[in-house]
Amino acid sequence: MGSYQKNFSDFAVTAIDMLAEKTLKAQDLSSIADSTANGPASQTAIAYSSGGTYGLSPTGGAARSAQYGGFATFAITTDGAGAVSAVTVIEQGHNVADSGDTIIFNADSLNAAFGVSNITGDVTATLAGADLEVPSGIFRDRLPSLYVGSAGNVKVTLANDSLNGFDPTVLTGLTAGTFVPVACRQIHNTDAATTVTNLLALF
Repeated sequence: MGSYQKNFSDFAVTAIDMLAEKTLKAQDLSSIADSTANGPASQTAIAYSSGGTYGLSPTGGAARSAQYGGFATFAITTDGAGAVSAVTVIEQGHNVADSGDTIIFNADSLNAAFGVSNITGDVTATLAGADLEVPSGIFRDRLPSLYVGSAGNVKVTLANDSLNGFDPTVLTGLTAGTFVPVACRQIHNTDAATTVTNLLALF
């Protein structure tokens, strides 16, 4: 007779590719199209996207924005005529972006951001490669374990190391297809000591 796990508390249920340039940079997005010019003049407000392909499932299914893209927040800045002049990434969110993805702010989200009711158009940002980077590798709440899909080394700060003043650790000689059951405060994914070419943070 078979058995089953009652819950997923002992399993990883999501992952972040630590080497892929798919995380929004904290900067002005490089390409925006504004179809409204009736916002408040010369103001900046925090806004949440209302749509677009950023944060959609890779198979084109339902949006994952509540789980992924929803963590990204933006500052919308208008010029003297009330047109949107900049969309700045404030909270980067997870790395689910691809070059060519779109982030849309419709009239409802813009009105809510600026506290007005007269905006009727929308704003679309189209992501380019210059808008994306690898994840920072720093974790504050949930601490990941690791999966390495290629042989090599990974430099990490373990969960209690930063609290106790210990130096980062280099996990050496990892073989391809290895699950590493450690809790990481930081994965030094851009450090030269990290030599693997396939690396996932598992949560």
